[in-house]
Amino acid sequence: MSLIVVGGIGFLPIYFCRASTLYTKEELQDVSGESWLTIYGKVYEVGEYRTSHPGGMEAIDALIGNDATAMFPRTPPMSLPAFCLVTTKITYFENHQIPVCSDLTTEDYSRGAICHPYLVGKRNVDNKFHRYKKGDVVIPDWELGKDGMQWIRIENDIYNVTQYVDGLRHNRTNLVIEDPSHPNAYLLEALHLMVVHKLNQDATQVYRDLFPTDDHKL
Repeated sequence: MSLIVVGGIGFLPIYFCRASTLYTKEELQDVSGESWLTIYGKVYEVGEYRTSHPGGMEAIDALIGNDATAMFPRTPPMSLPAFCLVTTKITYFENHQIPVCSDLTTEDYSRGAICHPYLVGKRNVDNKFHRYKKGDVVIPDWELGKDGMQWIRIENDIYNVTQYVDGLRHNRTNLVIEDPSHPNAYLLEALHLMVVHKLNQDATQVYRDLFPTDDHKL
């Protein structure tokens, strides 16, 4: 009897008090009657927006239950705060100043995917769709990296650093070059070393040791 009582106290709150604004990929795909999609880890209910979408309702309908992040360009390196960058990497910044959907594949384009260069970066996307926000996507530890994504974790946030890391790989060995003098290592040296040394790991403590504020968490 004691075990039953203790079990009820310990597990029933978890069952009944589950946060309703956190969703797994599987839950998003199983939801029926809702027009949900995800962009930059946020869940948006776009049923109302789809009727005014410039590309037509069909374009939105094709994305329901899926991640549309690749259709929205990341913030170009040169547009990031100067205190996060090695500003002397002039050549790199000149070659990467135009917002592009670099994560979209040829197959994506063949299926009708469209890049949205007028909505660049997580902040601008959220400003556009914040009224439709329903919650956040959660990724279990055991699923991180299954799709080839390179990541680091800082507290409860997962950062996709695939694009940055791929720019540091050796042409022949494919190994990540850690040297901050690499021409593609445009992040502040401390940030660069944190990314390459804590790749696919929790970097929370390292970040807190390096920076007293959240200013460098973009």
